[in-house]
Amino acid sequence: MAIAPAPRKRAPRAKTSEFEVPEIVWLTPQEAWEDFDAYTRKHLGMSGDEYNAAWDGGELVDRIEERYVLGASFMMCNRPG
Repeated sequence: MAIAPAPRKRAPRAKTSEFEVPEIVWLTPQEAWEDFDAYTRKHLGMSGDEYNAAWDGGELVDRIEERYVLGASFMMCNRPG
């Protein structure tokens, strides 16, 4: 299961502490997959399935320091079902 920060659509709350932790939103496997797939399509021009295949095949080893390749690696998940 993946987590993501809560969207910032609400009015800001009064700060109770300098170290306030943002609300955690738990994603379903389908929501996690949709976020991952949208991220790889937007930033890398490939689907989530294509990213996973390239990752598994070692094709992204030389690109791991690229911002969006690394970012997708933190989000990586498999298509549910």
